[in-house]
Amino acid sequence: MQLFAFPFAGGSENCYRELSRTLSRVNLKVQPLPGRGSLIRQPCITCVDEMVDYIFQEIKTELYQPYALFGHS
Repeated sequence: MQLFAFPFAGGSENCYRELSRTLSRVNLKVQPLPGRGSLIRQPCITCVDEMVDYIFQEIKTELYQPYALFGHS
């Protein structure tokens, strides 16, 4: 199963580094967000609708198998 994880508000994909070591039967895919972590040079998204569109465009080709979304803030 794919587990798409989203960093907390203001966080980066590094927040899931330890979690990735503990999952054995789950493929953890951490989605960086513009303005954070590895995408720090891109402008931040300030509108929820834009964020949803951005995330969907990034993961839509991988939604053909079982998946779950995880995020917190």
